[in-house]
Amino acid sequence: MTFNKNEKIIIAGFCGAILIGCCIHSVKIFLSVTARDKSPVAHACPLSITVNINKAAKADLTGLAGIGPVSADRIIGFRAANGPFLLKEDIMKVKGIGRSKFEKIKDLIRTTDGPP
Repeated sequence: MTFNKNEKIIIAGFCGAILIGCCIHSVKIFLSVTARDKSPVAHACPLSITVNINKAAKADLTGLAGIGPVSADRIIGFRAANGPFLLKEDIMKVKGIGRSKFEKIKDLIRTTDGPP
């Protein structure tokens, strides 16, 4: 079967409209998934910045998942009273920070100025 020039133009127009529709749909899906997922890890790139828990200010600590103002104050108080954290896991010695909370933040924290 062969199509004449006008039929080819109409078919090309329909294909273009379908392609544009698919692109718009894909963007809407991407935006809805991004809007729902507010976790810090979701938006972090592979070279994301980590927080040095031995030097971090309250504002930096509250940026971590599950760490609110009270927990941030406890972290700061703990390191003031006991000295710097030697290992990431030592943050679990702070009241209110258990294994579950640690698992959420372990890849976002460090204890030195170097890499995590």
